[in-house]
Amino acid sequence: MLEFIKIAPELGKLLNKGMEFYKTSLEIGEPATVDAVSLFIERASGTWNPVVAGQTFLDDPDTRRAGARFLAGIAVRASRPK
Repeated sequence: MLEFIKIAPELGKLLNKGMEFYKTSLEIGEPATVDAVSLFIERASGTWNPVVAGQTFLDDPDTRRAGARFLAGIAVRASRPK
């Protein structure tokens, strides 16, 4: 379990990028959907493929997409005006 903590900083960076993308979209008058933020995060993660306990996690496109979708949901929820 502690192995997963090693990837937390990079996940945090991706979450922040997603939040900035969403906020910028609002500022220009084109609110981004969770799907748009997810695609942005998926692309921003690029070739990052962390290894945890000897196993790679983002080499599968479906896993990368699912992780991006998860972070996008948090980014949008956290960035919505109150």
